[in-house]
Amino acid sequence: MSLRPGEIIDRQADVIIIGGGGAGLRAAIAAREKGADVLLVSKSPPGYANNTAIAGGAFAAAGGWREPRDNPDVYQGDTLRSGCFINNVRLVQTVARGSIQQVSDLERFGVNLARMEGALRVSQVPGHTYPRNIGCVEHIGTGFSVPLRRYALKLGAQFLEGVIITRLIKKDSTVVGAVGVDEHGQLHSLKAKAIILATGGLGQIYRQTNNALESTGDGYALAYEAGLPLQDMEFVQFYPTCVQRRAVMALAAYEYLVFMGGAAIRNTAGQDILELYGLRSPQAMTRDHLAQAMMREIKAGRSHDGFLTLDLTTIPEARRERFRSALPRGMPPETDALLVSPAVHYAMGGVQINERAETALKGLYAAGEVCGGVHGANRLAGNALTDIFVFGDIAGGSAAARASAIPMPELDGGGVKEEINRLRELLSKTGQERVTDLLASLKKTMWDNVGVIRDENGLKRAISEIAALREALDRVGGGGPRESLQAIRLDKMLTVAEMVTRSALMRRESRGAHYRSDCPDQKDPEWRCNAVVSKAGEKMALSVHPVSTPPSPR
Repeated sequence: MSLRPGEIIDRQADVIIIGGGGAGLRAAIAAREKGADVLLVSKSPPGYANNTAIAGGAFAAAGGWREPRDNPDVYQGDTLRSGCFINNVRLVQTVARGSIQQVSDLERFGVNLARMEGALRVSQVPGHTYPRNIGCVEHIGTGFSVPLRRYALKLGAQFLEGVIITRLIKKDSTVVGAVGVDEHGQLHSLKAKAIILATGGLGQIYRQTNNALESTGDGYALAYEAGLPLQDMEFVQFYPTCVQRRAVMALAAYEYLVFMGGAAIRNTAGQDILELYGLRSPQAMTRDHLAQAMMREIKAGRSHDGFLTLDLTTIPEARRERFRSALPRGMPPETDALLVSPAVHYAMGGVQINERAETALKGLYAAGEVCGGVHGANRLAGNALTDIFVFGDIAGGSAAARASAIPMPELDGGGVKEEINRLRELLSKTGQERVTDLLASLKKTMWDNVGVIRDENGLKRAISEIAALREALDRVGGGGPRESLQAIRLDKMLTVAEMVTRSALMRRESRGAHYRSDCPDQKDPEWRCNAVVSKAGEKMALSVHPVSTPPSPR
């Protein structure tokens, strides 16, 4: 069948999953194992080109693997402490208690977990009281995502690749479907009994990030436009030690090189900033503390054009070659020093869910980085993959249970038609502005004003510049379906950037990954709360709520 741009493809499934990373694939497996018909929709091939695929390849599980005193309660305490106690306690409990089951599940799916003499190889990283990080043999996230992809396909999950979902379709406060468009301009109308958001993070709204190119924040914008509340959007994690590799930032694992190996991070005066800022202890050397210390040195002019030196010569020579394995791929084997800088790594905030992965809209579930509540103000190393596996499993099971109990809904014809007409208008639009120029401006604005160190003036400047970029976006067009698709992505990125910036402006304190140089202290109990952003008519509304479990769906 040959379709022209603007023509519609209709599909339906019991459960539709939006996102092809670890959370989406884990949800697909759980839903299929409960008998649901599953369609997974993603912008790129599932299992590849997402944050799971490029992750460090380790997750935390509180099984007392090397330390009998470890248990889910200790793990929960570490996570709450790292999150500066604004986490949703019930979500943290769910992750801590569910982490152990994921070990055997992942091996059942074909993930090759690292073992030594038959026992799991477990390591300790900053912020965790005991060793509990378990890695795969490949030492990269595809060691998890590719086996999950294979297992989901083996179970009969269907994949729809190259499609960006532009709108969730509601009927009587229940999500019943979605509309999307692909790079050829063909429109997709999708109907389901349950939908799972598993769209990942937002790193690509920033100039410096080690996130996959597809991490443009679609899910946050979809949820916002559907009327859902999102929390903690100001908390963006900056990984301290990233290396510029051509056009991308690659992660050099400081947890391994610095914490375990003893490498130093030096300014241009040769000072080790871990000693300078008192960050050598396991509880102090978390990502937020280290990234902020590094950025202070950079802003003070003690850097190499925005980069500090990661010095490996302080690692004992007999062990140095082994520790070099934590460097980005392609580095010369004799490397003893490299230039590193913080880069956006993870978003702690997102859609509010409960412990069953339900959102405030019936029929809509969410899992993974698109959700808020688990990590609070800062995420511990290893907790991202644990989160996506535990809540991907829960979301898939919850969605399948709903699908087995209700008939296939009818789509709201008005909502679908409205979105299709909007997309057709975009596909035929002409204009003078170039999306690539506007995107570059957004990335620079966010990095300069809403980066590691923030202040009121910079945040207000960013809000003004985001508004100007949105006006300029109306003048984009004429480049065909691909240019239109980029404009659709940029529209959602601007929405997400505004959520992050307005939330950061409202929180007049410093906590976890959110550092305000004009409000440098953590203020308890005044700001031990969650900033919540939602859509009110055509405006973005912000409010402050006590730390609590979000309500069940209406």
